[in-house]
Amino acid sequence: YYLLIKRSTSSYCWDEYLKAKSESLKLLKRFFSGRLRKLPKNIVLAIIAVSDNAKEFIQKKLKKWFKRNDIIQKTTVVDHPSDRGMIEIEMKVSKRTAATMLLHQKLPDPFAFLAVAHAVYCRNRWIQQTRDYKSPYELEFGRKPSYHLLRPFGCKCVVLLPGKPKGVDPRGVEGLFVGIDESTIPGGAWKVFIPQYFGTRRHKSHLMISTSVTFDTTPGGGGLLLRRLARDEPDLPIFKLLGKLQAPIVPLPYPGEKQTRDALFSDSEEDTFDDSTTD
Repeated sequence: YYLLIKRSTSSYCWDEYLKAKSESLKLLKRFFSGRLRKLPKNIVLAIIAVSDNAKEFIQKKLKKWFKRNDIIQKTTVVDHPSDRGMIEIEMKVSKRTAATMLLHQKLPDPFAFLAVAHAVYCRNRWIQQTRDYKSPYELEFGRKPSYHLLRPFGCKCVVLLPGKPKGVDPRGVEGLFVGIDESTIPGGAWKVFIPQYFGTRRHKSHLMISTSVTFDTTPGGGGLLLRRLARDEPDLPIFKLLGKLQAPIVPLPYPGEKQTRDALFSDSEEDTFDDSTTD
């Protein structure tokens, strides 16, 4: 599950991810506590939390916590989704943007939550005509966003390994670009998922954050990398999660979509592996 929180004054969105809906209470407390700490002590502002009537939002513990922290909680009318139309549109846009990213690189479903996170990151930096041609990021933080780190989600890349290589060991490893880490300075860094490292004990993490990355933005390159690994190293732990990659997976289908998987992808492209490098 993922929870999308939007500030109405700037249209800036935060995305939070949880394994079960029962975690929403702890997540909302942490989120609003962080917002309250940033408010000046000599300024009193009214914080209004608007949501639907889902059980995780109307539970007594959350209502008591909102009341204790002077947060006004409002809910929409039951069975009237039009009352929360803006956030519903944001959810739909983020899902469809993520679906487009996965289809562009022919990636399977388990990468969907990473694609949604990157879609929200990009959406916060879109210029909005109704906001005097300013992005939600600029309205929220008062400065223009940087776009120099943006790359096609899921594209194949090579990341520089930390430390000095021993002997003839490679200095880099192939991976997939899965997002941008904003916590690093200056300006952020790229997140690279290393399929070969997933679930292995000899490597500390399968997700590397680095600024020394070379990208291959060829459409479908990420999917071809996974399929090449599935052919050459089928015993990797990552393929226990992804399953067989012989048939491509269509992520997040649109309502009423009648296209079949065979119509979206041709087997001739996927059975051919091109190991040549591109400049």
